[in-house]
Amino acid sequence: MSGRVGDLSPRQKEALAKFRENVQDVLPALPNPDDYFLLRWLRARSFDLQKSEAMLRKHVEFRKQKDIDNIISWQPPEPPNRTC
Repeated sequence: MSGRVGDLSPRQKEALAKFRENVQDVLPALPNPDDYFLLRWLRARSFDLQKSEAMLRKHVEFRKQKDIDNIISWQPPEPPNRTC
């Protein structure tokens, strides 16, 4: 099985359900936490739940630290007026 939506083994389906349950608290902070999104994290760590969860939680923390959700509204500062 490829580990993609529609092509999951019974073990992978169980891992996806358990993963979703384990990270339920951080899902609202993510823009689109569907099965496709969650399976990316599981495949990246060969369906190891602990490693996948740790990686996703670090990702959420990074998004918060860098204020990724508001990056589009960021405006660069005006360049200094350099006259000689």
